[in-house]
Amino acid sequence: MEKLPCKSTFDMTVHIVAMAIKEKLAQGPITAQDVDEIEKALTVENNKVEAFCHSVHERCMSKSKLDLLVPPRTNAYGRIMVQPLERLFDKKHRRFSEKQLSNYFHMLSSVLGRETYERYHNIISEQMRAEIRDRGSNFTWEEFYKHSLVVKSRLETLGAVAQAFEHFEKRMNWFLNIMEGSQENPEDGSGTMAFTEHQAKDFLLEMFSECIEMNQQKINLLERILSERQRTAIAHLISKLTQMR
Repeated sequence: MEKLPCKSTFDMTVHIVAMAIKEKLAQGPITAQDVDEIEKALTVENNKVEAFCHSVHERCMSKSKLDLLVPPRTNAYGRIMVQPLERLFDKKHRRFSEKQLSNYFHMLSSVLGRETYERYHNIISEQMRAEIRDRGSNFTWEEFYKHSLVVKSRLETLGAVAQAFEHFEKRMNWFLNIMEGSQENPEDGSGTMAFTEHQAKDFLLEMFSECIEMNQQKINLLERILSERQRTAIAHLISKLTQMR
């Protein structure tokens, strides 16, 4: 697996410090003052270090943005999170632009945290490859969506999103800003596509559609996978959304 730019930065930092210590050791025993001098040399007004950090930061951000732009058909985790929304993107009755999907993925990444988002991405991609390998031409996305691991990952994501909306008004304003943002920087709110509160309501209700009008089997499933706080957050969010005009 390709090493993440941010992990490469950490490894490079360790390498630089180790090299500096080895150079000092070659001159004799190292004192606490020597360690302080190494720290100062690598951190305080060091233009080369700042330039390096800036360069790697740009690569990290670029990598992150590219990942979020991966189409849902080749991004298994993205696809399972878009599946509940497919009706909204139907070409005959389109209510949202597919260009806004990258903003949606950015929202999920921000709520979950990049590490958790990538973990789900890797888990679902690995499961998809295993299913395709085992089923061959009999593989279907419809059956894949029902796989226990897929359902668990999707519900855990919904639980995290619902918790993020516990402060509803503030988070809704943030969500609107994300969905209206440009693809280059979704949080700047400077995109060309409008995203209204009515659209946000429809979007989120579709996203949580499997948690609405639940039978006992679905209730048991939620209780098995999600915490009480997450289940309460989902119920609270759905209630808030249905109250919107």
